[in-house]
Amino acid sequence: ISLLEEAGFKGALLYIDPCNLPKFQNLSNKAFMVSLNSGGDPSTPGYSSIDGSYKQHRSNLTSLLVQTISVTLVRKLFISLEETGENEVCQPLRLPSAGNTLF
Repeated sequence: ISLLEEAGFKGALLYIDPCNLPKFQNLSNKAFMVSLNSGGDPSTPGYSSIDGSYKQHRSNLTSLLVQTISVTLVRKLFISLEETGENEVCQPLRLPSAGNTLF
């Protein structure tokens, strides 16, 4: 994530690639969550984050907006390289041509 920020990116969409899942599980369309800090607001560790409360400056936190998304949404944003069945778990993807797509 920090490398994306250094390269000038402002945001990232994060998803689990079904091609990387164990072959015995089909989790491709399941919702998921990523948490690097389960303790609430990292700038106020151990107490409430309310107006007027002291906030620690954390230079190691990214300002990059990161959103987890499902593979179903990824398949709407990207184009499948191979015409496979709708139920196929692992489908190689590519970006659509930039001329016709607004991001």
